[in-house]
Amino acid sequence: RYFWSSFTFMTLIYGLASSVMIFLGISGYAFKNLSGTMLVFSALLVFGNVVLIPTVLLTSMLRTDIIFLSSIVCNALKFTVGISLVYLGWGWVGASTGYLCSAFARLAITTLFSIHYLSFNLNISFSALRNVLIAGLASWLPNVITLIGNWLGVLAIFVTVGALETGYYYVSYAIANVVLMIATSTLSLMLPVLSGMRDGRKRALSQVMKISLALVLPVAVYVMAYPWLPLSLLGKEYVEASPTLSTLLLASLPLVIVLGVNSLTYAYGYYRLVLMLGLATNVPRLILYYLLTPIYGGLGVAVSFTVGAFVGLTAALVITRRLNFIINWGIIGKVVAIPAVLGIVFWVIKAPWFLALLMLPLSYVMYLRLKVITRGELREIIKALHLEPVVSKVYSKYGDIIDRVMQS
Repeated sequence: RYFWSSFTFMTLIYGLASSVMIFLGISGYAFKNLSGTMLVFSALLVFGNVVLIPTVLLTSMLRTDIIFLSSIVCNALKFTVGISLVYLGWGWVGASTGYLCSAFARLAITTLFSIHYLSFNLNISFSALRNVLIAGLASWLPNVITLIGNWLGVLAIFVTVGALETGYYYVSYAIANVVLMIATSTLSLMLPVLSGMRDGRKRALSQVMKISLALVLPVAVYVMAYPWLPLSLLGKEYVEASPTLSTLLLASLPLVIVLGVNSLTYAYGYYRLVLMLGLATNVPRLILYYLLTPIYGGLGVAVSFTVGAFVGLTAALVITRRLNFIINWGIIGKVVAIPAVLGIVFWVIKAPWFLALLMLPLSYVMYLRLKVITRGELREIIKALHLEPVVSKVYSKYGDIIDRVMQS
């Protein structure tokens, strides 16, 4: 009843908005550098948000394994299709196509799994819809603010600087998102898990944050030290965006902590604090976009994005005091220091990129050897996120290697 009421309502709303945008685009309406064709692509992206309903159904049933896998598949699809088409000279059309493929692939995957739990009886209830809308208002405004903070920078570059600089920034942002996806895909699953726990929320979040940082920081440090490597795969001209990519990746640490605190705050029902955290992260970005983009282009947007992440971190630390949530900075320091020291060493000795790749396995081995991450913590996180089937398959193939590494 709740599903079909929400799905029908959202389909009508997004369908109406998309139809209006398509009509304006076909009619040749344009706003500054935003053409009618861009409005048509935007309309399709808007309609793809219907995916929220089947995703929420799977979330409510704690099928986090499906959400996790669909997130990985769709982000990889977005990256490969978007970047490949941009490389082939499709420009913004290629980038938009990447997002379209990701959105509709996610819609197909989540809907396919959702139908196992549903009948096709369109049971629509206005009281159920009313309850959903009231509950959704608590998250709607923070999500809008986050969306604006993330993407207004791209529009700002396009309007003030031009398509070429926008392409450089888009590629950098896409690569940074692939790196951050390692952490955000896990942290985004914590909200339903934390909300469903009666106790142990803070301990569970601490473990997930630590493991997320341990997964993402070695990769982030490597790409920061050698940003030209992924960019050069698209062409020599994209190497100019190296400072932009490195600057965006500086936000890895604060963003992981902000996302974790955000999930915990949601789980406790402190929606005003969620709103404050969203404002603290994204308002500075919006202000700096206006100030820095006309002068520094994509680098200015990257600086704005990263500064917003650190301001959000400051707000998150204030909120942790309200929640009585203690972050173990000693452990976080070790998680950061290990890849940072390795990255500095390889960068100072000017090691070739293929040799510097050793920092990745070295970082993970040192995490395990120094007991920064333990076997018990991994087991608890896997159980909380319902990833046992996936992990069992991996362990059945590589268990001997994993056991050897875990032994002290």
